[in-house]
Amino acid sequence: MKPGKAVRVCVIGDSQVGKTSLITAAATESFPDNPPPLLPATRLGADATPEGVPLIITDTSSRPEDKPALELACLNSDVIILAYDTGNPRTLNRITEVWVPELQRLGVKVPLLLVGCKSDLRPQDQNMQQVVVPVLAKCKEIESCLDCSAKNLIFVSEVFYYAVKAVVHPVAPLFDVHAHNGVGALRPLCIKALMRIFAMCDNDRDGTLNDAELNDFQVQCFSAPLQPEELAGVKKVVAQKMPQGVSNNGLTLPGFLFLHALFIERGRLETTWAVLRKFGYNNELQLSEEALGVISFQRSPDQVVELTREGVDFLEQRFAQFDKDGDGRLSPAEQDDMFACAPSRRGFLSRWAFTTAVDPRATLEHCLLLGHRGDPAPLFCISRPRRAERKSDAPGRTVFQGFAPRAGGVEPAATLIMREVGEGAAEDVLSRTGNAPGAPDLAEADAALFIFDCSNLNSLRTAMQLLHRTAAAAGDALPCVLLAAKDDLGMSPEVEAACAEACAELAMPMPLAMSLSGGDAARIPQQLLSILRSPDGAIPLTPSLKVCHI
Repeated sequence: MKPGKAVRVCVIGDSQVGKTSLITAAATESFPDNPPPLLPATRLGADATPEGVPLIITDTSSRPEDKPALELACLNSDVIILAYDTGNPRTLNRITEVWVPELQRLGVKVPLLLVGCKSDLRPQDQNMQQVVVPVLAKCKEIESCLDCSAKNLIFVSEVFYYAVKAVVHPVAPLFDVHAHNGVGALRPLCIKALMRIFAMCDNDRDGTLNDAELNDFQVQCFSAPLQPEELAGVKKVVAQKMPQGVSNNGLTLPGFLFLHALFIERGRLETTWAVLRKFGYNNELQLSEEALGVISFQRSPDQVVELTREGVDFLEQRFAQFDKDGDGRLSPAEQDDMFACAPSRRGFLSRWAFTTAVDPRATLEHCLLLGHRGDPAPLFCISRPRRAERKSDAPGRTVFQGFAPRAGGVEPAATLIMREVGEGAAEDVLSRTGNAPGAPDLAEADAALFIFDCSNLNSLRTAMQLLHRTAAAAGDALPCVLLAAKDDLGMSPEVEAACAEACAELAMPMPLAMSLSGGDAARIPQQLLSILRSPDGAIPLTPSLKVCHI
């Protein structure tokens, strides 16, 4: 949660269970002899809990006429205290019969704390565990329970400490308390996050954290090293409960996971959350905005984000790390089926180059997830504007984007880094209205590719109409390429003659020919790249451009 943001606590339960007295005792450190029927919202300062977080506590009424206010308070809360009277078993039964079902009906998804008020009135032959275990078995949403006495000021502050803790250090994202017949277990997302952290701290990549690596981890997360006897104590605890958690070299991954499960089971969630947040995770166990917002990818439409040499080197290192058999390919087994097929090293890097061009934050996120440490800014660069590149002899961008408006009779294909522009989106792009969902900005394109059926004259005419309109919309500065598809069927003489005439009129080269059955799919990208590196000859000499040249 954001620093300084108050935790909103809602206290609900039957009438006369002690809700108002509990809140008053927490706020004034005194017991009210004649509490009012209902308190206004009560604010406790940041110094009220060890977490240093302010609280806003809402008292509620169980009267039917106050139900709308009760529902609103529950819906606006960060945590809810379910209060019952320890001297009145009926109020505890109604927790499972009335209050929890009502919260379920409202769709409330916040932590629930079960609090027994008036613990000074609990029968001496009864302890809390005896009465709450059946409730916890029925209501798995309840995260913790405790007794308190507002009259004797016993465990009053602890109630709200645990309420804050349930919000600041929530258990639900980390641990499933009822995973295996009542035996808790780390949740999959938590395991995945801790596995990444373990790998990042395993500097020598031997699958264990030795004493030096454990101390580096401790200093990074908690700003203090462990003493030798403390290190030995940690490993001893793990070895006693999980022998495979410790090896001769240090703490293994199973031991690391076990240690965090132990912290959580013992109520030390703040320890695991401190580790997760230090490595960039938010409460949903996704990389936080703070972690991903360290780089501004702001750019104009004619610029592209690219991986630097350092960025490529980092990805190559990760590729080599996962390529266990050294065959230069990542099989599904080697990287948990990261891609549908086994990509080569070149294919692996090409996919990341594509992702960086269209969604650089996604590449940044995955580089962090793959274990990059330190400032990630050197992994990326933003190209110069296109006009500046074309005027310079210095090497330009290494990633090109092409738009492919589709003419009739041709199935869409994706080659190089191509973005197919459907018929509806094509109109939107050309009119520059930007209303069609997902319609790209024409300024992003390094070239436009017009695909037509080489056996269909109408398909060619449609492609040429699109070409003229696209060239005009782009200010007669966009390289345009014609691609004759289905070349295995042969270009009809009529289409060939019309094509030659159109290309001569526009001073354009004849179309590239493509036949998938003839193996052209691998050749076409290289031809397109060659054109994009020297694009002047591919800019059509439209009538408006001829006027400019006069």
